[in-house]
Amino acid sequence: MPGIFKDGNTGNGQTINHTFSSIGNYNVKLTVTDDKGATDTTTKNITITETLSNQSPTASFTANPTSGIAPLEVSFNASSSSDSDGTIISYAWDFKDGNTGNGQTINHTFSSTGSYNVGLTITDNEGATDSATKTITVTTAPTIAKLYLFAEDGTYLGKLTTNEFDSDSIFNEYGTYGSKYSSKSIWNEYGTYGSKYSSQSAFNDYTFTPPYIVTSDGTIYGRLTTNKFISGAISPYSILCNFTWTWFVRIFLVINRDKYLFSWKKRGER
Repeated sequence: MPGIFKDGNTGNGQTINHTFSSIGNYNVKLTVTDDKGATDTTTKNITITETLSNQSPTASFTANPTSGIAPLEVSFNASSSSDSDGTIISYAWDFKDGNTGNGQTINHTFSSTGSYNVGLTITDNEGATDSATKTITVTTAPTIAKLYLFAEDGTYLGKLTTNEFDSDSIFNEYGTYGSKYSSKSIWNEYGTYGSKYSSQSAFNDYTFTPPYIVTSDGTIYGRLTTNKFISGAISPYSILCNFTWTWFVRIFLVINRDKYLFSWKKRGER
C-alpha cells in the first residue's frame, strides 16, 4: 500500500508515521492494490500551520517593607510572576548592594543607607526571561531632639527630645506625654495611644494607624509602631535604646539609681 505525502516523500505499509517539516496543505494520497492487481485510491488533506513560539514569562514581585532605617531587613516574594505556556525554573535577585540571591521568596538585609533598585530576573523552561525592579529606600536613624509625635486623630503626643526634663518630652515620666498614667502618653498601656489593643497605639502590632513622627518643619518622618509591616515604621523600643543621656542626667541617675532602674525595667517589659 504505497502512500504519497505530497512533500516529496512516499511510504509503504498498512500503518505509517510521517513528519511534515514545513507549513502548508498536503493532499496525502493512498493507493491500495489487491492480490488480483486491482487498485483504488483515496486522499486526505493535512494542514500544517506555523509553529507556536515560546511566550516569555512575566516577572513580578512584592517587597515588604520598601523603606526604613538601616539595617533594614526586607522580604521579597515573586510568587506573582507567571508563564502562560510553561513553567518558571529560576528566580535570580540582584539587590544592588553587591549581593545577589535565588529563589521565589527571599529575605535580604540592607546595611547601608541609600536607594536600591532591586532587580528580579526569571527564566522559563524554554530559556525565555523577563525582569522587574523595585526601589528600596534605606535611611539613617532620626535626630530625636527634632521630632514630635501626633496621633492619627491629630492629638499631640509630645516631643522626642533627649531632655527628659522638658515638659513635652515623652521621656519625662512626670509629664503629660511621658507618664504611664497620662491619657496622652504612649507609655500608658491602658490608654488610647499605648494599649496593644488600640488602633492608634504605638504598641499595637497589627494597627496601620499608629502615631506619626513629624519633624520640626512639619514633614512626616515615619510612624512610631511595633508593626514592622508599616512603611517607615520606627519601633518605640529602638527609641528607648537610642535615648542619649547628658552628663547631668547620668549623675542624677546614679543618685536615684534604684528608682530609675525600676522605671526603665517596667517599660522594657512591654
